[in-house]
Amino acid sequence: MKHSRPICSRRTCVSVTLFMLAPSFTLLPTVAAGDVSKPGPAKLEGTVKETELAKITLLPQAELRLGIQTAPAEVRTVQRTRLFGGEVVIPQGQMVSVTAPLTGRIRSPDTGALPPGATIVRGQPIFRLWPVLGSHEEVLSPSDRISLLRASLDIDAATVETEGQVAKAQVGVDAAKLKLARAEQLQERNAGSARAVDEARAELESAQATFQAVQRRREFLAHISVDPEDATVPELPIESPIDGVLHHVAVADNQVVTAGTPLFSVVNLKLVWIRVPVYVGESSMIQSSTASIAIPGSVNGGFQQTATRIAAPPSANAAAATADIYYELANPSGVLAPGQRVLVTLSIGDSVARLTVPASAIVYDIHSGAWVYQQIEPHVFARRRVELERVDGHTAILRRGIETSTTVVTSGAAELYGTEFGVGK
Repeated sequence: MKHSRPICSRRTCVSVTLFMLAPSFTLLPTVAAGDVSKPGPAKLEGTVKETELAKITLLPQAELRLGIQTAPAEVRTVQRTRLFGGEVVIPQGQMVSVTAPLTGRIRSPDTGALPPGATIVRGQPIFRLWPVLGSHEEVLSPSDRISLLRASLDIDAATVETEGQVAKAQVGVDAAKLKLARAEQLQERNAGSARAVDEARAELESAQATFQAVQRRREFLAHISVDPEDATVPELPIESPIDGVLHHVAVADNQVVTAGTPLFSVVNLKLVWIRVPVYVGESSMIQSSTASIAIPGSVNGGFQQTATRIAAPPSANAAAATADIYYELANPSGVLAPGQRVLVTLSIGDSVARLTVPASAIVYDIHSGAWVYQQIEPHVFARRRVELERVDGHTAILRRGIETSTTVVTSGAAELYGTEFGVGK
């Protein structure tokens, strides 16, 4: 289609022919409503529905060899539960801090220094303390020096007196031995009585006890020095007051400390508390006196213990709007450590009806999916996916996946899983 239009300017006028193209249409063949030859937006190949998974047919002898046992799924009334996060804390009174009773120098025991985390028993020496009456750095006043000299004279006099007591006690022991020997000789000749022998033996034992006492006193005085330049007394063993674990060591070997300086702390982890923060709006719903404690990541519930609720000092977190509930748990093996996170299952609300199967019937795939093997016919089994709510002891509680009274494999499910995927061939 042509159309001419003049275009003029001041000097010339040009006729321009414009060509206008008419629209063109291409008719496509119509497709009938029932025609399936038209390709779809996506193409799926090799799809398998979970209800059409492979069936496993076993020979009777193979089923016997695998130890296959079955049981029907049952509907039971179970307590509603909820999973909370908990923290292991040290019970009050189970951590003891030991301080230096006197000013002195700290040294390790003869067996060597103990590192934090070492298991210790009550009465075990942790340090040795040499109390110092006057250190080299101190400048003693004249009155202090007079007191020390006077104490030195008193100790010297006590030492001399003790030496005399030791010699006297030794003479007493020797005399008692001779008296006992004479009494025994007379008794053998029928010239003495058994009573005289008993009295002589008792006198000897008394003399020996006196000798040992004065000898210990002499040894104690021999270790005491009140020299103004080095006034010390015998070492004092610093022992652990309880059984437990050496939690913290605050001093080093050969360090000088003053009276009241913290030396170390011991914690008893045979018993721990589990602190469970609960939202304040749900705290009134939790009435259970026990809780199920598990360690996150433990394989197949490797750690599953029951804790008892206790009346601990109240605590809360205003920022998180939570109140703390405490449970007590025995920890004889020391698996739980202070500050460790645990999973706490608490009972809430009323009981509900749930479908249950034995826990041994559950098989987990590589993606943590839960499955059971259903017995369709005698010796014929098929794998079915289930949604697991939780495992309570030896019972698995299901949300959905199978029907009531479905017969599932309770023993040998893992063997069937290996048979289906060719494991062990």
